[in-house]
Amino acid sequence: MGNGGGGVRWPVLSSRRERHDRQRRLDAGEPVELAARIRRTTTRGWGPWTDGALLLAARTGGKSRWRVADPTAIGLAADQTSDGWEFDDVERVTLRDVRFREEAFYGQGGSIIVVSTDRSTMEIALPSAETGEALVRLAATIGPHELA
Repeated sequence: MGNGGGGVRWPVLSSRRERHDRQRRLDAGEPVELAARIRRTTTRGWGPWTDGALLLAARTGGKSRWRVADPTAIGLAADQTSDGWEFDDVERVTLRDVRFREEAFYGQGGSIIVVSTDRSTMEIALPSAETGEALVRLAATIGPHELA
């Protein structure tokens, strides 16, 4: 695991064994932490893509969370460091195709998970092998939602 600064540890996608173990936990429905690129809307529009993690709860229940290495990059106060924020008041969870080269972190043919609330929208980019299960698990664990 890499160090994201401020005492936060981030997974590094360099070890084949770690990737295999992460995929096994994802496929088995166990809680799993997935390295991701995350951006969300702020009062000024879209914030930049920033390094983060999607902390998926088990398929059998629990709350999924998210975190980023630099909260200020996505419009949160610098003192709002956290081991993860829950997805609150989610209205829709959708999947969209990668549209621009700048967001093709895991290949131009990838997809991005879109989490919409009344006040903001968040986009989460994951490797394509993790996107489908993460979408279903995220939608199932955040409460009332519309999966489109």
